[in-house]
Amino acid sequence: MRKYPKLQINYPIKLDCGSANQKKEGYIGIDNVDYGQELIWDLRDGIPFPDESVGDINACHLLEHFTNKESKEFIAEAQRVLIKGGTLSARQPHATHPTAFYPDHESFWNEARVQSIQRNEPGWEMIENHMVGLELRFQLRKK
Repeated sequence: MRKYPKLQINYPIKLDCGSANQKKEGYIGIDNVDYGQELIWDLRDGIPFPDESVGDINACHLLEHFTNKESKEFIAEAQRVLIKGGTLSARQPHATHPTAFYPDHESFWNEARVQSIQRNEPGWEMIENHMVGLELRFQLRKK
C-alpha cells in the first residue's frame, strides 16, 4: 500500500526530489529531512504519487546517495509516476571526479551508466547525458 500526501494538487505536478533547502520554484519538494519542503519522505520507499501524475522530476545530487539497487528502483518509480513525455533530470558527481567518493555516496555515475539505463529499462528516450564541470548531467524522457 502506498502512502499519498494529503495536499491540494492539480496534476500533473513537478517534483524536486532530494530538494533539501534549495527547492526549484514551481516544484513540490520532497526529501527525507525536514528543510521546510512540502513532503518529508524517504524516496527509497518509492515516490508517493499515483501513476502518470508527474510531468517533471528533478533529482539534484540524490542518486549518488542510493545504492545501485536503490537507484534502479528510483528510476523505475520515476517512470511509473511520469506522464508520457515527462522528464527525469538528474545531476550528480561524475565518477571521474574526487567528489564522487565522499563517504556518504553509495553509487558512481558516468555517461556509460546512463546509457545502460536507456538500453536496459524500456520506455526511456535520452535527451542529455554529459559531464559539465564536476557533474554528470542527464535527462530522460518517458516514451
